[in-house]
Amino acid sequence: MSTRAATAVAMRNEDFRMMDLSGQRSQRENNAGEINNSKILTFRTTDGKTEAVIVNNNIAYRFVKRFSDILLSLVALIVLSPVLLITALAIKMEDHGPCLFRQERSGLNGTVFSMYKFRSMRVGAAEEHKDLVKFNELDGPAFKMKNDPRITKVGHILRKYSIDELPQLVNILKGEMSIVGPRPLPTYEVAQMTPQQKQRHSVKPGLTCYWQVNGRNDIPFDEWMELDLKYIKEAGVWTDVKLIFKTFGAVIRGGWRVLGYPIVKRLSDIVLGVVALIPLSVVFLLTGIAIKIEDGGSIFFTQERVGKEGHVFKMFKFRSMRMDAEKIHEQLREQYGDTEVSFKLKDDPRVTRVGKVIRALNIDELPQIVNIVKGDMSLVGPRPLPVYEYEEERKRYGHRF
Repeated sequence: MSTRAATAVAMRNEDFRMMDLSGQRSQRENNAGEINNSKILTFRTTDGKTEAVIVNNNIAYRFVKRFSDILLSLVALIVLSPVLLITALAIKMEDHGPCLFRQERSGLNGTVFSMYKFRSMRVGAAEEHKDLVKFNELDGPAFKMKNDPRITKVGHILRKYSIDELPQLVNILKGEMSIVGPRPLPTYEVAQMTPQQKQRHSVKPGLTCYWQVNGRNDIPFDEWMELDLKYIKEAGVWTDVKLIFKTFGAVIRGGWRVLGYPIVKRLSDIVLGVVALIPLSVVFLLTGIAIKIEDGGSIFFTQERVGKEGHVFKMFKFRSMRMDAEKIHEQLREQYGDTEVSFKLKDDPRVTRVGKVIRALNIDELPQIVNIVKGDMSLVGPRPLPVYEYEEERKRYGHRF
């Protein structure tokens, strides 16, 4: 088409055709036309609007992008070589299967290429895919399952830190992918996409994109496709730089959330717990003597509680109830019924005189500092429930609990 040519966009049954000024219909290819050798895409947004987007084919931009892809992927492969080696060894040691997983993905203009990943699933996982499609948690052709049974122990770690994606640096070196661009999808998923959605293949696929830094699996498929077209619309050096920095930010935040914050929290629990035990030792001694003098029973009370991820542990408390409290507890449950699993009575007949004092001052909870130092509990967090209450709550609320 000549430089003086213009285009008009016509919409019919959610399909788009490009026409030139002479009224001749051009061949329809993925809802795209051309002006000055630049491809034009037309698409409908989720709010029903129709937009036309010109793909950035500027020679200078394409040169800078390719040069950056080669340079950054080479540097990353050298710097991350220890991580790549350790990951390969971990995968091999777990089940002796292959370290890498190759899958056919759709690239630029629909070209099929083999994309590399570290294998995060058991051998033969691809054959099991058809049996798990009914559990897909995403709308559209893409598949995602939160607790996919095919993922190995090592695979869970690789996916959590996105280490499984690192071999795609080789795809970038080969020119099949770019650092920034829409994520490449398997060919069998692309086959289910509409012509409008396939327009995302007008640019090279990449390691990161708007979808990657904006919530990934929380984004509906149609909005995901819209974000890819947003990238095509805004593609340029500055857009790529922004997305690279946003990706680094997301990785750092994820690393802090998954690794940094738990370490700092655990160290704080240990230090503050040990420091608290020293000045409170006198309170511990006096409380223990008072409980022993009152009825001669045990000083501490231990009860099985449910901690993180269902882990059961013995929680320590100063005993504030009579020695036969369990028997009285069953009688109270019969009296008040099982409608309320956890109950508190204003004048609980099980509580001793010393118990009333230490409860009023929360002294009975102090032995839990030992649980904190041991790692069963934390200084800040939800109160652990007794096992019997936890099980009844699970029956009541199911997976939401």
